[in-house]
Amino acid sequence: MNRNQQIRAGVTIVVLLLSIIGLLPTFRALSVSKADREAAKTDPALAAKISEIDAKAIRRGLDLKGGMYLVLEVDQTGMTASEAQDALVRVKEILYNRINKFGVSEPEITTFGSSRIVVKLPGLQDPERAKNLLGKTARLEFRMVRPEDDVQAALDKMDQIFKGVDVSAADSSAAGATGTAVEVTESAAADTTAADSTGAGLDDLLGEGADTAAVDEAYLKDHPFSGLVVRMPGGTRSSSTSLYVEEPNVKRVQAMLDDPRTKARLRGLEFQLGMEPRNMGQGKSLRPLYLVDAKPVLTGDQLVDANANASHDRPGAWEVNFTLSGRGARVFAKVTGENVGRYLAISLDGRISSAPVIQGKIPNGSGVIQGQFTNNEASDLALLLRAGALPVDVSIAEERTVGPSLGSDSIHAGINAALYGSLLVVLFMVLYYKKTGLITDLALIANILILMAVLAQFGLVLTLPGIAGIILTVGMAVDANVLINERVREELRKGKTNKAAVQAGYLNATRTIVDANVTTLIAAVILLWFGTGPIKGFAVTLSIGILSSMFTALVMTRVLLEMMAKGKVHGKLSI
Repeated sequence: MNRNQQIRAGVTIVVLLLSIIGLLPTFRALSVSKADREAAKTDPALAAKISEIDAKAIRRGLDLKGGMYLVLEVDQTGMTASEAQDALVRVKEILYNRINKFGVSEPEITTFGSSRIVVKLPGLQDPERAKNLLGKTARLEFRMVRPEDDVQAALDKMDQIFKGVDVSAADSSAAGATGTAVEVTESAAADTTAADSTGAGLDDLLGEGADTAAVDEAYLKDHPFSGLVVRMPGGTRSSSTSLYVEEPNVKRVQAMLDDPRTKARLRGLEFQLGMEPRNMGQGKSLRPLYLVDAKPVLTGDQLVDANANASHDRPGAWEVNFTLSGRGARVFAKVTGENVGRYLAISLDGRISSAPVIQGKIPNGSGVIQGQFTNNEASDLALLLRAGALPVDVSIAEERTVGPSLGSDSIHAGINAALYGSLLVVLFMVLYYKKTGLITDLALIANILILMAVLAQFGLVLTLPGIAGIILTVGMAVDANVLINERVREELRKGKTNKAAVQAGYLNATRTIVDANVTTLIAAVILLWFGTGPIKGFAVTLSIGILSSMFTALVMTRVLLEMMAKGKVHGKLSI
């Protein structure tokens, strides 16, 4: 064996050994029984061990593993083209951070068009939790609660907005009737155009099927907002709010709060509902309603860490402890120091989670978010806060869940197709090329081994279209060996020795094989670069398969054929 043959043989052995080593974690993952995986759901130690094994195995895509497919629509209203593109990129980055912290393996997040993001979550076991994580803006704000003296004026303004009358044309004699009428008329007159331009009635805001609690319709006609609000005695002197809304009326109240006329008229103030209702007994549930400053004193942009912890004061409840940056801590200390005795509302996505009283200056930049949180809810909220708020609102435009059984069926169908196709090719090569056909079959097995090892070691995802790419690779690998075998046959017909025929056959076939495979590889790379979803999965395995088939055809089979030819110097080569 000359030096070139030794190099080719050594490279072949090293590549095959590395491929086998690279696939060992995959074989281990396949050996984990269903019983062990079920037991891992209640055994953290076993779950961690299995997760470590799976992390090094071949990653399976959504179509093979099951999971969730979401299309998120990014709200780009009022943005320029550059702002919309920037928002899309930022949303994608934040979603990726959230999913990574959530612990979903092999997530795939891609942009689609100018305003949509496609999220694939293979193996996901809790779709509802994932939707909450991805769909929430997670906008954290700290707002001062307004004193009780401001509440009635704000309620009157809300009633004027939705009474369906032209505020600017109100009878001036009414000004002397109440102390708030003058303020309402003066503050609303400048915004009459904005209110009229909206043109949406309350029924349009609510949509069909809105539930409402029983109210005095006659009173509600003149007090469309405050008529839905329950006043409790005490106000901010004894609690953070004196306003409550019966749970059946929450949707109706929220529709009015979301109306653009509300923001225009309240000017510097804002009503926000509480996150959780309060049980008042006798089957009645009330939701707190807070009047807060429209401008937050601090936002979640200054938050550097958040963690879920069991509450010390409320057994069984969970809360989120947060830590602010240096700048945020200074602002927080200043705000709390200047407002001792007032209430500070902690707002999440426009809902108040809690509004504790400021009992003193808080210099360390830490605090707690309380609510009726379970362990998972508190953990998810902490995750959202750590990952950062979305710069714009997003909504779920499309949702599909792929069950494990469908994934299993897909795997079996794909594997069966690959096995049957490979078996037919193997039989054909043996029958047509005899011993040389066996060498081709060995190269084919090695080709698939190398391809799968590359997928495992580089963390690439195997999908159902990817299995189709493997099947196509099998055909292309055999095609290269057919060219070589036919060239060797031609040289043998010319009367050359076995060794000379093999060398000449490879020399003449190499250029054709390289040209054919390189042109196909260029097409596969273009699919990989521009394609998404199934197209990308196909392109991944096809690209790797082309390179591995060229190696096995031009290096591995040559080593074996030259060894066989060396032992058949005077006999006829079995080809």
